[in-house]
Amino acid sequence: MTRFATAFLFLVACPWLMMAQSSDETAKRFHVFPQLADGDGWKSSLLVTNVSQSASQCTFSLYGMDVYRFADINGITASGSTATFDLEESGDYLVWESKNELSVATGYSTLDCSAPVVAQLLYVLTDPFGETAGMATVFSSQAGVVFQFPVLEQGELAFAIANDADSDASCDVVLESPDRLNLGERTLPVPLRSNVAKFISEVIPIPDGFTGGSATISCDQQVFIIGLQSDGTIFTTLPPAILNPLAERAVLTALYDSTDGPGWTNSRNWKTAAALDEWHGVTTDADGRVQRLDLSFNGLSGTIPEELGNLTNLQWLNLWNNDLSGTIPAELGNLTNLQSLNLLGNDLSGSIPAELGNLTNLQGMYLYQNRLSGTIPAELGNLTNLRVLELRQNRLTGTIPDELGNLTNLRVLGLNGNELNGMLPSSLTNLHQLFSFWFHDNPGLCAPLNATFQNWLSGIADLRGPVCGP
Repeated sequence: MTRFATAFLFLVACPWLMMAQSSDETAKRFHVFPQLADGDGWKSSLLVTNVSQSASQCTFSLYGMDVYRFADINGITASGSTATFDLEESGDYLVWESKNELSVATGYSTLDCSAPVVAQLLYVLTDPFGETAGMATVFSSQAGVVFQFPVLEQGELAFAIANDADSDASCDVVLESPDRLNLGERTLPVPLRSNVAKFISEVIPIPDGFTGGSATISCDQQVFIIGLQSDGTIFTTLPPAILNPLAERAVLTALYDSTDGPGWTNSRNWKTAAALDEWHGVTTDADGRVQRLDLSFNGLSGTIPEELGNLTNLQWLNLWNNDLSGTIPAELGNLTNLQSLNLLGNDLSGSIPAELGNLTNLQGMYLYQNRLSGTIPAELGNLTNLRVLELRQNRLTGTIPDELGNLTNLRVLGLNGNELNGMLPSSLTNLHQLFSFWFHDNPGLCAPLNATFQNWLSGIADLRGPVCGP
């Protein structure tokens, strides 16, 4: 492990390389860094920037190391293996360095924030005179179960696997030639809440005459991996190609863990080896992919995990009448096959993500009886297959976007019981199939008096809402 920590952290300073890496970084609430180290000349620095419009409360957790290895600075509450801090505004940032006062220790770390942040770790090597000998920037890793690295003829490949789950993982490492000939394989155990760091040559002997190939790492549950390429004197971080970003079993496990699965009314077969269609509320298609997820009236509490956006074959998502809190993850906008999104009757807050406008196959969106705030995104006007849009009984503000007039297949539009205002846009008269339209109980929201609009309103069978005064 010491050998890998030394190699992993060393990089001749190269600004253009760091700029190329940062172009792929995206803000998110949860970050995992599969390897960090402190001591014997090595320092690890956490760099975090709040890119949300609201405050972000963050918890930094270390596994294999303690926070006493980091400097004491104002604004950080640290104890044992965890530290907490707040970034109050957009643009607030934190730089927190380890002290490099003890013998080397290694491990992995997580950063869990209440709002999206950009985060990375900066590794620095100092020589015996205290001068910087090299540094490398490593960004947080994406979860996955199947990863692939190129293995070059020259130099060495190393990798670190972090298992941030509550159960042990097992990872198969396979070395292949360019024509996919198996050159060797080995299984590595990765205990729960730990990491394993190896050179590929430590795992599988490199055969004589090797001219390059690839290494594939396949794990039985989600893990986080980062790589290192070395030529003996220069090292650079090497993110893997993720061939399976997040197995659907792992996605459902993340949902279970995030919503107090042990407290569900019915959790039959969840987090077991049973086929997914034997898990309560899960329906799969002919290929075994999750197609429907119905956990309504099931006692879910906690937050909706962003991993749910990886169920790309999902057509029905029903989580209504539970006790879910927090925000609606923007990642749900990745569910482009979704036809029904039902989150009504929870305690969800925050704004409606504009990314939901990507769900162009959606026919029903049921978000009423929550605490959603902010304005109605104009992007919802992209949902031209929508039949039902239920946003009533939230805390939505602002005016009705003109783009809702694009929803020409809409039958039901529920806007009542919010804090909306202004005059209904004339574009709504394009909704010729609208049967039910409720917009009452909004301060200042009203229908225009002009004859065209009033004639359109007269054709709606189920109508509730005021007309604007003269």
